[in-house]
Amino acid sequence: MADAFLGATIQFLEGKAITLASQQISLSLAFKKDLPKLKKTLTKIQAVFHDAEQKQVTLEYAKLWLKELEDVAFDADNLLDDLNYEMILRKVEIQKQVKRKVYFSFSLFNPIRFRFKMANRIRTVTMKLKRINEEAKGFGLQSQNGGLMKNRETNSLLKELLDGKKYLLVLDDVWNEQATLWNDFLGSLKGISSSKGNSILMTTRHQQVAAMTRISSPPCSLKKLPDDECWLILKENAFGAGKVPDGMQDIGYGIAKKYQGVPLAASVPGGILRNKGSVKGFQFWRLAFKI
Repeated sequence: MADAFLGATIQFLEGKAITLASQQISLSLAFKKDLPKLKKTLTKIQAVFHDAEQKQVTLEYAKLWLKELEDVAFDADNLLDDLNYEMILRKVEIQKQVKRKVYFSFSLFNPIRFRFKMANRIRTVTMKLKRINEEAKGFGLQSQNGGLMKNRETNSLLKELLDGKKYLLVLDDVWNEQATLWNDFLGSLKGISSSKGNSILMTTRHQQVAAMTRISSPPCSLKKLPDDECWLILKENAFGAGKVPDGMQDIGYGIAKKYQGVPLAASVPGGILRNKGSVKGFQFWRLAFKI
């Protein structure tokens, strides 16, 4: 992972942790103590990252520290994605007003076990990050106020890449709800001399982020997929280019309807079914959903 990308990843994970911790639904409330600890540790890591990034050119230990951080960052990203996925499923469940005993993923068939497992994963990742932070102190890596430095670096990089050019800037899956950060980013673009017709395209899962970043055009809310397309997504992930076994078409379509047009919710179980054996897995889901 390139160093600039790793730094952006750590900052992105910090924003994810903040957003997940603030969601007022039961899933996040179960981890209301663990997620803030993870966020706090990510903030500390972010503070020393800039120093390690500078020193890796001449110091081997800084390079090794960054490699170790990269590995844990992947673990943290997967963890937070799993939590977000479960939140999406819960929202689907609430909207559908399905009874509590019928959930939309294997993990939620036993919510107590799921919460225990996820809490342990959060604590494990947090402990790894704390250990990496302690190693940074032992290596003599300094905690720096990277905000101003990063702003200057961002301004310089954007000016170098975009000055005098016509561009489409894509910001994908934005989580951060802090208006000051968005305004600072826009400020960095104002000093760039460029052609007319430039555009910024941003995607987000959160209405508040879309409202905060609205500039010249209103947000475009994507509509839910039809049941047929949800079934195509689930089928592709479960069977690939292979033929759907006899009797599985109706069951699979019934399962796809339960996800109410949410692509992510339809894609993940298809992959699970593919790994576990499609026919047996589909029978399990048929019983769970009473299809």
